[in-house]
Amino acid sequence: MPKAGCDELIKELFKENKIQPPIFCEIADNQTIIAIVENELGVSIVPELVLQGGARTNAASVAMKESCYRTIGLAVHSLDRRSPAADAFIQLAKKSIS
Repeated sequence: MPKAGCDELIKELFKENKIQPPIFCEIADNQTIIAIVENELGVSIVPELVLQGGARTNAASVAMKESCYRTIGLAVHSLDRRSPAADAFIQLAKKSIS
C-alpha cells in the first residue's frame, strides 16, 4: 500500500467499494513499490504520474475503472510580487496538470 500521499484516497476507494485487501506493508517510496511488484511480491495502486515519470518498469499496469484525483496546492507570499523562479514554477505546475 502506498503511504504518504495517495494512501488515504485508495483506502477511501476500498471502503466505498467494500473491499478489504490483504495489505502486508505500507511503503512511502514509489520505486520500492515498483520493485516489489516487479519481483512478484505483491500488487499496488500508484499514481499514473509515477509510471510516466521516467521510471523504467517491467511491471504491467492497468488503469482503474474509477477515477481518483487529489488536489495539489501552491502557496506564495504574494501573487503580485512573486519572483521569476516562483512564476516559472507556477507555470510549469499549470502545464503539467492540463
